[in-house]
Amino acid sequence: LAETTLADAPVIPVSAFTGQGLDQLSIALLSLGERARDRDGHPRLAVDRAFLLTGAGLIVTGTLGSGRIAVDDRLVLSPSGVDLRVRGLHAQNRPAGEAFSGQRVALNIVGPRLEKAAVNRGDWVLHPDLHAPTDQLDARIRLIRALPYPGRPDHPVHVHLGAAHVMARMMSLQVGRLEPGPAALVRLTLAHPIGALAMDRIVLRDAGATHTIGGGVLIDPFPPKRGRRSPERLAGLAAREAPDVVAALRAVLDLPPGWIEAPAFMLARNIPSSAAGAVLAAANAPEMGGLAISRPTLDRLGAAVIEVLT
Repeated sequence: LAETTLADAPVIPVSAFTGQGLDQLSIALLSLGERARDRDGHPRLAVDRAFLLTGAGLIVTGTLGSGRIAVDDRLVLSPSGVDLRVRGLHAQNRPAGEAFSGQRVALNIVGPRLEKAAVNRGDWVLHPDLHAPTDQLDARIRLIRALPYPGRPDHPVHVHLGAAHVMARMMSLQVGRLEPGPAALVRLTLAHPIGALAMDRIVLRDAGATHTIGGGVLIDPFPPKRGRRSPERLAGLAAREAPDVVAALRAVLDLPPGWIEAPAFMLARNIPSSAAGAVLAAANAPEMGGLAISRPTLDRLGAAVIEVLT
């Protein structure tokens, strides 16, 4: 862990057999404080297990990464797109009427086309508005190990995101080779589509899956096919990196052309339509024809229209 952010983390010897260190471990974990959770976004549960339970039917378990899920909610299994309904749930191993972001959850799900064979580890159970599988990701990553073939333009890697595990080709978006140490922007082209959103964390392993070689943060889950290395595109990715959604939107709109497709941006950040208006207002970005546009750009275009008409 010497080359990772866990280099200075405390090391606490524990034993499940004797109980040694468990109290100290509990104290250390509680001292970290409560982690901020996204409870305002759409629900999004990363499925890590599915099984049939006698008398109940199909059960999926996973970690609820955002939002809340309640009994009778109608959701979607992604990336397959199968509709489902929550018949019952357990949160933190207890029966409950609803579950919240950050909890371990077991869902009893039903649906007209739903069967155990349709559910795979790495799938998502999520709000229908978030169902947008993608096979290309732009991310900022940091390597902790050298790549085996540094001269190659693309590198085969294993990508882990949520509970998903998929092979991908990794290509640098910047000049120079991908080296351990400094963070770099990359394009990941996946072997098959998965569910992914901006600010998701990813872990990278080598082609043989024997070593963890790095990791990072997903910036854009729906990148353009063309111009991936253009200066404008790189500036746009840097602007999108702000963790705060309003700050990110402002930064993007400060760049040419001064507008962006609002639905795609809100989807990538898991902003429900009910909250999108507040984000646009905070960024001083009116929406016109599906575009979020900066106020200075709008004023400039308005003045140009009046001049032409005059």
